[in-house]
Order: sequence, then C-alpha cells, then structure tokens
Amino acid sequence: VLTLENWLWADSIVRSRGFTVPNVPRNSIGELHWKVRAEHDDNPTNVLCPLLDMLNHESSPNCIWDLEYPNGSMVLKATRAIKAGDELSLSYGQLREPSTLL
Repeated sequence: VLTLENWLWADSIVRSRGFTVPNVPRNSIGELHWKVRAEHDDNPTNVLCPLLDMLNHESSPNCIWDLEYPNGSMVLKATRAIKAGDELSLSYGQLREPSTLL
C-alpha cells in the first residue's frame, strides 16, 4: 500500500542517493540506442546504484562514475592511484543550497 509516509521515504532515497544519467531510449529488443545519446542529454533520469551511492563527496575525488557502452552499466573509475585502505570518493557536482531541501 502506497502511503504518504512510504512515498516520502522513497522520494528522499531517490533525491539523496540517485545518479542523474541520460535517458537513452531502447529499441524493440531492449538494447540501448547510444548513438542517439547526445539527443537525450536534455532529458535525464535518476537511477539508484547500490554501493556506488555510499561514496562520500570530495571536491577533488579519487574516482569518477561513467556509463559503460553499449549495455548502460555504471562503472567506477579511479582518477589517480588509490592505496589499499584509502576511502573512495566522488564529486556530487554542484551542491544545492540547504534551503532547497525544504
């Protein structure tokens, strides 16, 4: 049953943990049309990616995420050498003002 409490919980999860990716269409058998990706960069969608969403923000991160072609998998790539035990970090991009959370 979808209650207001459940909706608010789900909305907060997508807003706080979601990644914005291009909304790339699929063909009739489900393959992604990466050739037309540039045409859809202005119509992004949010996705959840467990584990990747646990990385903390750094202004100078040691990792970036990207989409792997042609299947659309999200991949994590190191931007520099990372020692064993070092924390992995991403840039969350331009962060919004706290007032937008209200």
